[in-house]
Amino acid sequence: MKPCITGPKLIEGTKLTELGLQRLPATTPRWVLECRDPQVENDDNALGRYLRLGIDEFQAHAGYLASKRKPWYALEQRSNMAILFTYMNRQRPRFIRNRAGAIPLNTFLIVEPKDGVDADTLCEALNAPKTVAQLERLRRNYGGGLWKLEPGEVASLRVSI
Repeated sequence: MKPCITGPKLIEGTKLTELGLQRLPATTPRWVLECRDPQVENDDNALGRYLRLGIDEFQAHAGYLASKRKPWYALEQRSNMAILFTYMNRQRPRFIRNRAGAIPLNTFLIVEPKDGVDADTLCEALNAPKTVAQLERLRRNYGGGLWKLEPGEVASLRVSI
C-alpha cells in the first residue's frame, strides 16, 4: 500500500505533508494498492481474494484504464510527483508541493521538474500572481463556475524562477 490523495479539497494551502495526510478524517481514503505482480490475483490470501472480487463482482478489470494496464490493477509508474496541480477549479487554482510522496488520483495533473530545477522554487513560482494570471487567460469555463485546464495548456505556461 502507498499513500494517495484523492482530491484537492482535502489539502489546505499549497503543501501536502505526511502529517497532513495523517490528520485527514479516518473515513478519508488515503491508501492505494501498488502492485505489479500478475500472479498476486491467483494467491489464496486476502489480496488475491480482493482482486478476484474486483473482477467477478465489479468487472474492475474491464474499465477503460484498467483494461490498458498489465496487470489490470497496476498503477501508472511516475518517478517524481513533486508538484500537483488542481486542474479543475471553482476558485483559485493551486500548485501543491507533494512532500508526502502521495500518489495523486485522477483529480490532479502532475508537474515534474526537469533535472536541476528545485521543486520548492518551481512550486512557489507556479503559484505566483503572474502565473495565476496566465492560467486565468488559458482556462475553459463550464457551468456552475467550474473551469478547467488541459495538460498542454499548463505546459505552455511561462514561469520565471
